Amino acid sequence: TALRSAILQPARSYIEFFESEITIPTGKYRGMPFDADVQPITRLLLRELDNDRWNELVVTGPSQSGKTTIGFTGPLLYVAAELGEPVVIGLPDGNMAANKWEMDILPILTASPTLRNLIPESGPGSRGGKITDTIRLSNGAVIKFMTRGGSDQSKAGFPGCRFLRITEAAGFSHAKETSVEADPFRQIKARLSSYDLDETQTIIEGTVTLEDELPWRLREQSTRSRILSPCPHCRKWISPEREDFLGWQDASTEYEAAERGQFHCPECGEGISDDQRRESLQQCVLVHDGQTVTARGKVKGPVPPTSRLWFRWSAWHNCLVSCRTLAVREWMAAQLDEDSREKEDAERELRQFVWCQPYVPRRMVVAPLTVKTIDKHVTDLEKGLLPSDTERLTVAVDVGMYWCHWTAIAWMGNSAGHIAEYGRFPVLEYGEGTAESRKAAVKVVLQQKIREFADRCGRGWPVDERGTRMSPAIVWIDAGWMEDAIFDSVTDLPEVFFPSIGRGTGQLERRKYSHPSGTDRAVRYVGERYHVRRNFRHRRLYVVVDADYWKTQAADALQVDRGGRGSLTVFSDPQSHHKTFKRHMTAEELVRQFHPRHGAIEVWENRNDRPNHYFDATYMAVAAGHHAATMATARPVHLQQTSWFRQGQGVTQ
Repeated sequence: TALRSAILQPARSYIEFFESEITIPTGKYRGMPFDADVQPITRLLLRELDNDRWNELVVTGPSQSGKTTIGFTGPLLYVAAELGEPVVIGLPDGNMAANKWEMDILPILTASPTLRNLIPESGPGSRGGKITDTIRLSNGAVIKFMTRGGSDQSKAGFPGCRFLRITEAAGFSHAKETSVEADPFRQIKARLSSYDLDETQTIIEGTVTLEDELPWRLREQSTRSRILSPCPHCRKWISPEREDFLGWQDASTEYEAAERGQFHCPECGEGISDDQRRESLQQCVLVHDGQTVTARGKVKGPVPPTSRLWFRWSAWHNCLVSCRTLAVREWMAAQLDEDSREKEDAERELRQFVWCQPYVPRRMVVAPLTVKTIDKHVTDLEKGLLPSDTERLTVAVDVGMYWCHWTAIAWMGNSAGHIAEYGRFPVLEYGEGTAESRKAAVKVVLQQKIREFADRCGRGWPVDERGTRMSPAIVWIDAGWMEDAIFDSVTDLPEVFFPSIGRGTGQLERRKYSHPSGTDRAVRYVGERYHVRRNFRHRRLYVVVDADYWKTQAADALQVDRGGRGSLTVFSDPQSHHKTFKRHMTAEELVRQFHPRHGAIEVWENRNDRPNHYFDATYMAVAAGHHAATMATARPVHLQQTSWFRQGQGVTQ
């Protein structure tokens, strides 16, 4: 065949291969042979793919601009069809292999009169053949799919190769939470390690997402190249960005925006029509960091000392999308409410898929808990007295070096809670001893203080004026700071005393809450965004709580109408009016932000590091209340009765 003959002859250049073999399979150019003049920047990229200087090329641009064809599928088929060599495809997820073959690779093979002869007649890749991880084309070239963190078994039997094509690059930015190996990008590049760097070629193709994710993360240590073209007015070499796309902002309708929107030269400020833009881009040049362009379009200056090429284009360079379309998309997004989720999504879509810019998540405060809201939930019930219809009582303690803060919440039948009392007990005196001596002293003092507080819990709280008292069903004690001291403190206490640890999605990665799917030897009980685990070293159970989730539950409960299902009220405090308590409860803000692994999330932030100890104790007591309610209907095996916690309600006379 012609392709086979080509393999035996000197290989053609990338541009020759593309324009001779590739036929556009879909879209308005469907059935037409590939023509670099339609999207002028493609000629620049294909030229660089032939440049032996680069062993790594980072390719990114707007969606629907031909990025997949020129940055992934075409270069992949060049290796397999023109060179007849094996090639590795890097995918974030193994489930994507069949989709990539059927949606991206097979259509180009099928559309080409010559490339279609490479489609396997049997096995993976053939009609009806199941795609696993390897496809052998009819010319013998092997396409190997490998995934981030893929098993060694999936890589076995496949020798190293010279060519790697990574697509959906953002998926290689972070290792899996349980992985102890190198990051996924480095792992998959290791498949080329049997060759010298100057013998290999890696292409990283993908949509720009966040600054700390691929492909944008690779920009800093690269050529940081730009694609420049001459302004039709001042003849300066320019590359307009989003801030240079003007006119649509003052429009009152989308039709008006479509008429007004156009690029403006960042040098002279003149407007540039679509026809002028296309003519300008026919003269485009690739300019690396530190280089300049002469008036005649000659690039001058040394090439940066790196083997990684950065190749990015934006909406200005995308001749497949008109200024009218860009203007309408910008205008429609601008009409959305500034604080809405829709506005956030639209802005992210424009930056990533249109302008090829990393999305910078907005920090948005969601329904803040206020002092006035708490004031509305203060009742006439005096401090320390439980409502007469109390069914159970939970207590939580936030542990500190100088003070331990605690909250006691009574729970009624409609899941409504009442903060019957809160308080604190001292641990160390301020400034007592050196840092090391204080830490050692805390371990000793805490055990004594926790046991004293346990005695206080054992005496219970009065339910009514006749002397009936109720002891806590559960007491959770914060062990996130002084783990050993807390575990030692509860060793001899009744088993309703549990060490607890709060973990938040928005906190440091090492403190992120991970919810188990079921029980096992370590996980003994799974609740609603909390679970009970076994600490093998201390031989004691403890609870892990999703701090963000339960802080939200506690704050929401204080905003439900008093007496309503799931509401939370506070005892009367005519002297201080809960001044300190309210300051702690409003120290944090619920913020909606974009997380690179989890998408849009809501997390609690304490930006000014204000005291929040009562808030921590309160959300823990609320979570404990949920567990106590579950325990009342189907008591988990890990909880046992104690001498002062009687069967049922823990009520004593």
